[in-house]
This record gives sequence, structure tokens and C-alpha cells, in this order.
Amino acid sequence: MENPYQSPATTEADDEGTQSLRPDGTRNATQGNRFVNYLIDYVVTSILSYAGGFALGAALVDSVDEQQLAILGGILGFAIYIFYYVVLEIACGKTLGKMATRTRVVDADGNPPSAGQILGRTLARLIPFEPFSYLFGDTTRGWHDGLSKTYVVKD
Repeated sequence: MENPYQSPATTEADDEGTQSLRPDGTRNATQGNRFVNYLIDYVVTSILSYAGGFALGAALVDSVDEQQLAILGGILGFAIYIFYYVVLEIACGKTLGKMATRTRVVDADGNPPSAGQILGRTLARLIPFEPFSYLFGDTTRGWHDGLSKTYVVKD
């Protein structure tokens, strides 16, 4: 029998007063957390991609033309982007952005997501305008969360 005097867990507010407890006892990350995660991860993947492109260009400058180098650079940048998210989220459950905001990725039950969920989540980030998906509906989840059935929660 439930305690009629106990307040429901879903109405309890966190330190920012906006997020409720999930059924597994964790709290969803805020929209602000998600924005900071995006910014940090964008900067890190950009730096890694530019550094990789620079190294590739320096190594191949005399053996390929500009168009081939641009294609190879694009492929390398794409690979770095996928590698960054997949490896960090499978190994740690979080990217550098999530480490900074003390958040992590979980499945619907609050467990670490499967490798397939992480890969799907990463590929869904490539949907055009996906970063704007936070502006509609459930503002703490983007399309890459909904499609992969994952959540970003506070540690």
C-alpha cells in the first residue's frame, strides 16, 4: 500500500527548480546542461577535425590534388566526429561536454546504453537541423535521444 502522506517523486524539483525525478531515480539534464554539452563537444570535434585535416594535408600535399584532398579531409572529419561520440559514450557514458556538466547518457531504465543505441544516437546527430530539435516538444531531449531511446541525466 502506498503511503498517502509521501509526495510523488515526479513533482520534486532539483536545484534549478525545473527537472523532475525519472522512474529510475535520476534527474534529466537541463536545457542549459545540454546547450553547454553541445558547445563543448562542437569545439572539441572541430579542433580534432581541423588538426586531422592539417596533418592529412601536410602528409599528402604533393601526392593528391586539391579536390581529392578536400574529399579525404571531409571523410577524415566525419570519421573523427563519429569516433569521438561513439568511443567516449560507450567507454565512459559521456563526452567531454557531459564530463564538464556532470551529466551522462543512460537508456530508458537508467542503465548504460548499448553500443547500438550509442551508434544510432551518434548517427541521428547528423540529421539536418537536429540541434534545433530541443526547441519543440520535450525540451530536454533532442531527436538523437528520442530515436535511440536514450536520456541525458545528471550524475
